[in-house]
Amino acid sequence: PPPLACCAGWPGMSTPRWMNSGSSPACRPVRRWWPWACIVAASALAHLWCLGSQFYLDDFSQIRDSEIVRSGRFWEMPRSTWTYLGYSLEYRLFGMSAVGFHAVNWLLHTAVACVLFGFGRDFLRDRWPAGVALFGAVLFAVHPLASEIPNYVRTQDLAWVTLFSLLAAWALLRYLRDGGGWRLAACAIGIGGAALSKGPGLMHALMMTGAVGLAFAQPAHWSLLRRHIGWIAGALVLAISTLWLTGLMDFAQRATHQWSTPRFIGHGYTISRVFWEFAWRSVIPLGLSADHQIAETLVPPGAGFLNIPDKRAMLAAAALLALTSLSVWLAWRKETRLFGVCLFLYVATILVRVLYLIPEFMPEYRIYPGLPWFCLGAAIVLAAGWKWLFSTVSPRWPAALEPMITARDYFDFATSLALSMGVVFELPILLVGLTALGIITPTQLRAFRRHAMVASLVIAAIITPGDLLTTTVMLMVPLYGLYEVSILASSIVYLRKERRRIALERESEVEALA
Repeated sequence: PPPLACCAGWPGMSTPRWMNSGSSPACRPVRRWWPWACIVAASALAHLWCLGSQFYLDDFSQIRDSEIVRSGRFWEMPRSTWTYLGYSLEYRLFGMSAVGFHAVNWLLHTAVACVLFGFGRDFLRDRWPAGVALFGAVLFAVHPLASEIPNYVRTQDLAWVTLFSLLAAWALLRYLRDGGGWRLAACAIGIGGAALSKGPGLMHALMMTGAVGLAFAQPAHWSLLRRHIGWIAGALVLAISTLWLTGLMDFAQRATHQWSTPRFIGHGYTISRVFWEFAWRSVIPLGLSADHQIAETLVPPGAGFLNIPDKRAMLAAAALLALTSLSVWLAWRKETRLFGVCLFLYVATILVRVLYLIPEFMPEYRIYPGLPWFCLGAAIVLAAGWKWLFSTVSPRWPAALEPMITARDYFDFATSLALSMGVVFELPILLVGLTALGIITPTQLRAFRRHAMVASLVIAAIITPGDLLTTTVMLMVPLYGLYEVSILASSIVYLRKERRRIALERESEVEALA
């Protein structure tokens, strides 16, 4: 079982058979509040420093200097009514204190992480233990791509959108599994809250609830829909009315007339390129807080979708469409449905931005509504890898992978391994920091490759249990790979530093000549 699934008493987790043979003082019932406390603590350690942030960019025009916020006339913002209601209440409570506004953003981010755990626990029920959902929630709570939400007050609208959308999807999932009309009402309230938080909120909420509904609907539910066709028609009328009231209907109609224009084509292709930058930063969060300007001149006049000069953009768009098709296929298959839903909603978060034809920057917070699904999907992949390891590898090497006898030994091993790997994985950050300070250079790091290989072998031998050489080599390879990643990252930082130095020298020479 995963490390967090080893104790009885955890809601949604079964007791492993090897724990039923006797009692152990290390195996006590886990308190129900413990997972939530872990999420809050992780979020605090990762992002609570946001309380030292100040107002930034759009914070001035949309919040600090906004008469709507100061007067409380939040209804004058039909596309962000709920968000401006929150701004107005925060102004009444804290004044224009940046600390108060950032604290609310952090609380919202933490609430999204907690809801993700609750949703994920039900989403993975009967397939994976609750520890998998907890890992996904903690990963989301600490993920660097989410750091702009606590540190940039203006992104509070996206936090509300993500929170309401997840709540709506959770309510619908509980209804499909356990029934209860009040859960459908809660789903509708969540969709409405997302729609009133930000313009794209309705689309995000409909995507999440639609994907979850299609994935978990049973034949009985389809029969129920056919019997209540009148209620469905009323819901459609309500949805269309909401689109009209929020101005999204008019916006969509205007957008359809521009689908063949160079600006729309360039916008779509640029979104495709930006997605892949977000994708690799979701896996390896380096180079954050980098804006990506939408290319307004990517497509020359008269060019169509298939004959633009930027072939890399066309390749990125084709790969994005292929990944979207793959996610739909995975969601269709019963064996991979859970991961397929997560992958589809992560991809769709950026894909839907194609419909918003506005000249904009694409900072990292744009991916925030899809980040919970990435983290939950990553947890599923890691759990599947863990299961494969012990079902496929363990029978072949029984002496090296013998199961733990007591929970105390198990937790000691899991804790020491997690701490050791956590320290080792800080190596790229340490070396990049030393490069930025001018203490080391990439050339020096390349000269110590052999030493790094030997050090990786020694560290792997110390960390891995047993005396099997294969497990030591399996751990040594990623450890040495981290050193190569460190060289690459150090080279990037060093080159940027050298460019800045050369630019400053040229400026000094020009000033001296002047």
